[in-house]
Amino acid sequence: MFSFFRPRDGNPYVLAFFCSVFLLWALGTYWLLYLNGAQKLVDHPGLLNIEIKSARGVLVYWFLSLVGGIVGTVLMFFSDVPLPHFR
Repeated sequence: MFSFFRPRDGNPYVLAFFCSVFLLWALGTYWLLYLNGAQKLVDHPGLLNIEIKSARGVLVYWFLSLVGGIVGTVLMFFSDVPLPHFR
């Protein structure tokens, strides 16, 4: 499990996981922007645990979350996270 905090080691399973995350981010952004997904989320309240009343609010929430995920991913790729040693 701790290998996922060190994608820079080149583990193919960890890299495949991160590729799938990047693909989901890209598909989610495409759906929200070009397939009217943000408006669909506004039209169906309760899907998110926060109350957003406009499509622009959904997009702001998505992009803030996306920036947080990108920052976390960049930190994992470029920092040297020590792995715990179990006896």
